[in-house]
Amino acid sequence: MSDSRSDHDNAALSQKSSFSPPAAMPPCLQEFIPQDHLPDALSVRYRDDLYRNENPYHGQRVWEHFVANNALEFRRVKSDLTSDAGEEPNFRIASLNLEEANLLGVGNHSRVYIAPFQLPPPLHPSTPSGTVSVACKTAINDEEPRSLLENESKIYAQFPRSLQEELLGRHSARPDDRPEFLAAVVPKSYGYYKIAFEESKAGFEENIDEETKQGISRYVRSLSPILLMENCGDMIVPFRMPDHQKNHCLELIARLHGAGFTQGSLYPRNIVVQPGPLTLPPAARRLHTPSFRIIDFGKGVYFDPETCNEKAADFGSFLNDMLTEEARARREFNVDMPDGRFELCTTSYYY
Repeated sequence: MSDSRSDHDNAALSQKSSFSPPAAMPPCLQEFIPQDHLPDALSVRYRDDLYRNENPYHGQRVWEHFVANNALEFRRVKSDLTSDAGEEPNFRIASLNLEEANLLGVGNHSRVYIAPFQLPPPLHPSTPSGTVSVACKTAINDEEPRSLLENESKIYAQFPRSLQEELLGRHSARPDDRPEFLAAVVPKSYGYYKIAFEESKAGFEENIDEETKQGISRYVRSLSPILLMENCGDMIVPFRMPDHQKNHCLELIARLHGAGFTQGSLYPRNIVVQPGPLTLPPAARRLHTPSFRIIDFGKGVYFDPETCNEKAADFGSFLNDMLTEEARARREFNVDMPDGRFELCTTSYYY
């Protein structure tokens, strides 16, 4: 299959990041992994001077030396925000390498990297090296950014599979009843992990005094939690998009709302695009048949439609947030929202 459009035409849909990860990065992980099959922990190695940007103790070279020369363990946090405790017989540890050179982007509250990711058995990626890549979101070392990252992890844990994959189904906004492929709305999530550091297992060098050990411990425990996600492309440029693609993005917003979620800061910078369709193998995908996703749910809200009657005030607030997001989307894209946006959870899916 050949692409009939020029590179310039394809690039017009998106705003390329000014950060350029190396071309040698392994293929992106794009398969859905159920929560109970995710790694229990990460063995994380920080390369280059990455840790200088993650916490405020960059002036202490001995602490940086420790981080640069030791794999640090991060434990997966469950959806109720409790960490997995204890190493069970089937405790699964994945490997992750974070490097400053692989920075994808920087926001007001976070930094996002692309990183090589080695999954533990029985998960076996179909890549030559057995390694894939994932997007890694970390928070700036302050209370609000950490709170936003934690809320985003909760939202991702609540997303149904039907929002994360292309599935065959029937959409409530369609006038007929014919099944069709429904596009993924949000990236797949691969877990939320927090540092698990024990001084007794740290492996300090013999010549390190007690005060330095305590400084290293504080330093390591200040490292940001890590949210792992599917890397879904670059930020869109709405004024360069044809109307049918704008309408498709608005339909994704309607489906997000229909499932009981609001994004919280829905601007074009929080919608990304990559070659599609995702039903084809990666080598056959093209940007003139794009795949769009909504990202960045630090301020996101989930409202369970089953509780509409019991929580009428909360439902009213959710509807107000939803209408605000839809009004902003119409303004940004200069088109109308699709019909059926108020019908919560009325899409049927086939797996």
